[in-house]
Amino acid sequence: MLDYIGFLVSEEEKNTICENAERMRWKVEQSERRTFIATPYRFRTELQTVWDAIDSLEEGTTLERITVTTRTEGLDKNLVQLFGQALPSFISGADTEL
Repeated sequence: MLDYIGFLVSEEEKNTICENAERMRWKVEQSERRTFIATPYRFRTELQTVWDAIDSLEEGTTLERITVTTRTEGLDKNLVQLFGQALPSFISGADTEL
């Protein structure tokens, strides 16, 4: 079962994403170290702003592809609302899994 997907973001990006989540009426849990956003898709999104918290992160490391499936419709549309841009390979159709 997929618990959460984490994203390393700037403080400004985190604030914008949290505002978007609150407008979408998604639950936002913030702490000093990290922030979680509960989605209606049976997984949470973690927003991490502390670069040192990420093991073996090399400059320029990017996520090029991820596939998440879910039975609940609207994931792509809602992630565009949340992040302000499309994320790769989020699809509907099966149980929530990575």
